[in-house]
Amino acid sequence: MAAATAAGKTDILNMALVGRARARLDQGKGTDAVADAQLVPAGFVQNATYSGASTRSMNRVYQMNVRDLRVSIEEPFRNLTFQGVPDPRVPVVNTGLVGGDAVNIVWITTKYTSLDGPIPIARWAEAQLIIAEVMGGQTAVNIINALHAAAGLPPFNSNDATAIANQVLEERRRELFLEGQHLFDTIRFNLPLIPLPGTPYPVPKGGSYGTTRCLPLPNAERDNNPNLGGT
Repeated sequence: MAAATAAGKTDILNMALVGRARARLDQGKGTDAVADAQLVPAGFVQNATYSGASTRSMNRVYQMNVRDLRVSIEEPFRNLTFQGVPDPRVPVVNTGLVGGDAVNIVWITTKYTSLDGPIPIARWAEAQLIIAEVMGGQTAVNIINALHAAAGLPPFNSNDATAIANQVLEERRRELFLEGQHLFDTIRFNLPLIPLPGTPYPVPKGGSYGTTRCLPLPNAERDNNPNLGGT
């Protein structure tokens, strides 16, 4: 952040502010997270860029889901509405085509439309939802409704703290769809896995869904991080 400031790189500075706000939220440092998030300007977005030139550089969401039909959008993200109005932030369609497993019909997203389509890695909307999560109350309601207005959705109204907190979490699920955030929310809030552990895989695959929420760090990452002590 200091280097970005010194170099006048406001895009890098704002990306770092979102990143640190995200990390502080994960650490339970709500006040500090809000302080960072409030500095992110409206409309800010930092994208990861991709290219169709090689497999390593492709937008993997588009490649795996849309082009290759190897993965499908899960049921909880299909046909989402708010007060009967379709939510354009979660664009998902049924292809009617059987995927690579020769069993399941694949649902795809139209959020990313090419192998070189960018994917947001930090943006103002996430910063606002961090503020909403920490502050709650009418502040959260106002933030939700600003995001709804931008998406053409009806306003959300409530003065119940639990209902507001639940809606903030739902807004994160929708607003940050396919931007790499939901797994962290699942871990942070201990949300139920879908499908539930023990649910059988579709016939004729065999086996069942497990409880894994994270994977072990590679040896190289442990060895290169002095804070982990190489263990």
